[in-house]
Amino acid sequence: MKHFQNRIGFDKDEHYKYVSGDLYKNGIFDDNDNEIANNVRRKVKTTD
Repeated sequence: MKHFQNRIGFDKDEHYKYVSGDLYKNGIFDDNDNEIANNVRRKVKTTD
């Protein structure tokens, strides 16, 4: 998720935005994952 967030938010890479959209449409990303990938202000936290 952090990789997607960096590529979309900081690098402005449109290809990653399309990929994250496709992952969301196909049910791989849920609403929360999609929000994290496309919003730089959201922090990525992992659970151990």
